[in-house]
Amino acid sequence: MCTLIIKFPNSYNEEKRYISDVIFNDFIGVEYELLFEDERLDVELNVRGENGRIILPEILFKTPYDKWLNQSTLPELPLKRRSLDEFQKDRFIQHTVPVLYGASDHRPFFKDDEYSYFDIDLIGSIFFCLTLYEEATSEVTDKHGRFPSRESILYKEGIYDRPIVNEYVLILEELLRTKFNYISPKKKNYKLVLSHDMDYSLSHEVNLENFLKSCAGDLFIRKSPALLTRRLYSKIVKKERLHENPDPMNNIDYLMDVSESLGVVSEFNFIVEQGKGTIDVRYDIEKQFYKDLMVRVRERGHILGVHPSYTTYCDLQKTQSEFKKFKRLCSELGVRQEFWGGRHHYLRWKNPVTWSIWDEMGADYDSSVGSSELMGFRAGTCYPYKVFDLKNRKRLKLLERPLIVMDHSIFKMADFKNAVQKVIELSKLCKFYGGEFSLLYHNNYVISKNQKLKYFQLVKALV
Repeated sequence: MCTLIIKFPNSYNEEKRYISDVIFNDFIGVEYELLFEDERLDVELNVRGENGRIILPEILFKTPYDKWLNQSTLPELPLKRRSLDEFQKDRFIQHTVPVLYGASDHRPFFKDDEYSYFDIDLIGSIFFCLTLYEEATSEVTDKHGRFPSRESILYKEGIYDRPIVNEYVLILEELLRTKFNYISPKKKNYKLVLSHDMDYSLSHEVNLENFLKSCAGDLFIRKSPALLTRRLYSKIVKKERLHENPDPMNNIDYLMDVSESLGVVSEFNFIVEQGKGTIDVRYDIEKQFYKDLMVRVRERGHILGVHPSYTTYCDLQKTQSEFKKFKRLCSELGVRQEFWGGRHHYLRWKNPVTWSIWDEMGADYDSSVGSSELMGFRAGTCYPYKVFDLKNRKRLKLLERPLIVMDHSIFKMADFKNAVQKVIELSKLCKFYGGEFSLLYHNNYVISKNQKLKYFQLVKALV
């Protein structure tokens, strides 16, 4: 196999080592070697022993160190659009690409030139997206302490629903393929990643106000007297055994049935500490019902994940305590898994604090990077990827598995059919790039016959 030589200007070397490994090893799958040169001003790609060079501008990493993570370093709006006329039309879904960081002078790419120049800072732009650089420069938050998705450059530019990182990676692959035609990127396979955050308690565990709201929902929204009857019975009888409990929220077997019928593995994320208010759930994971449920999930070949409670996302001690409690309980139940991870409650996540916490406590992956309001690609990609701590300037072992769609964003749209079509369109993009389509669907939205039918039809369309 040929070796790709990548020559960088001698600055931000740790950042460049990280992003080169993600792009060229993990995403494209080529052997490469890095060189850092003091006098170099741009990025050069070539194959050892061969003539010809690909030249890319370096823009983000030309930032003075004292300006790093400053808002003055963000891409200028509105973003320019660059045509991809130099490439085969059938290689791309879109024939223009937004330019996050690009050279001021546009030049067409000529593959036959000894020095073939492409005028987008592809490597810096991918780094910007994957590290969520923009969010690290901002103090703006919503009522839950999250960076508002609608404040992002991707949303403002109308490209939140485009996996811009995947587009940039494909451009890099095409540059390498056309210039050095024997470099062959690795094949990537689409995967539906289906998860369910266990946010809701059984009927006899909730307070009276929430119980009455659920009863009203059974009658007037879900229009199911049978569901109401089951809920009332569950409130009165308080069955603790998994297979004896008629509660509408005892529907995990149905979710697993759907997944198994379509060849999908689901992940169930459990909160391990009871909340004192209305934000966190009120179930006790150490009660027999939940122990039986966790064992049942693993017996059927699905995944258990941790769902750290509302106040933990910037607190190492709290998050680590809940993670250890979760793994201890799994060990006591005889539950074994190769990988351990999950997602923060309410998608609470702060850059880079939350990633650093998950990495330090030994989690294998996180899936908190998504939006409850918008469908799309918060990190610009549908590929899972290793993460980077921007403040401490170091690579982490943690893998991020970006969340593409949360059920709440489906139900926010006025027309359910249009919402489902949007979800399917996003999944098709993930299929095109051989990425992961991550869907979060809470089990409280799958309790009536009509809800179950809609859920099955949606998941079937995404496989």
